[in-house]
Amino acid sequence: MRHFRTNHLKEQHLALVPERGYDKVDGNQSLLALRFFKWYSEKYSVTVQNVNSDGGEKRIGKYQLDGWVVEKNYGIEVNGCVWHGCPKCFPNEYELMPNGKTTGYLREHDKNRMEFILSQIDRVDVYWECEIHQMLAKDREMRQMFYSYIDDGPIDIRSCFYGGRTGPLKLHHEVKDGERISYYDVTSLYPFINVTTAYPVGHPKVHIIIKM
Repeated sequence: MRHFRTNHLKEQHLALVPERGYDKVDGNQSLLALRFFKWYSEKYSVTVQNVNSDGGEKRIGKYQLDGWVVEKNYGIEVNGCVWHGCPKCFPNEYELMPNGKTTGYLREHDKNRMEFILSQIDRVDVYWECEIHQMLAKDREMRQMFYSYIDDGPIDIRSCFYGGRTGPLKLHHEVKDGERISYYDVTSLYPFINVTTAYPVGHPKVHIIIKM
């Protein structure tokens, strides 16, 4: 591999796909948030700019808003209870969350962020994940819209690279009388495909066709 990289690999030839995809490098939204914005836009007859919109999330200084109501110029934040330290779900401000930070730290960070954003715009509505689930429990139409939602946002290229069918179904087996362990393999086509097939090189040119 070192020989290949040093002597044969051309510059800008082998692309490393960004972990969150090409169109989501600067933003990351949960499926819950995207479903909520779809429901919100239809319920209130407004356009909610989000990570899947043309231009991505609305920027306020160095920060980004989960949602931006275009017609009325106000923001919407959908906070995951675990990732933002929901005070209802996690009242102990010293509780350590999965990202290695305490709930108190997360809430203080969000407070400072929100203070800056509200110095630039007049309104931001914050919805916690647990609050949305409570709304869903009470509103059947909202539930139906959530469950019928189809994410038509940018393709997640990394999700294409699953498979191989190499997972063992049983790791240990003791042979009994009359049994025999056999191994079967299908002739691999990888060498043939690698020799005869043309592969795209470099990073793709991203075309955003989804409008707000």
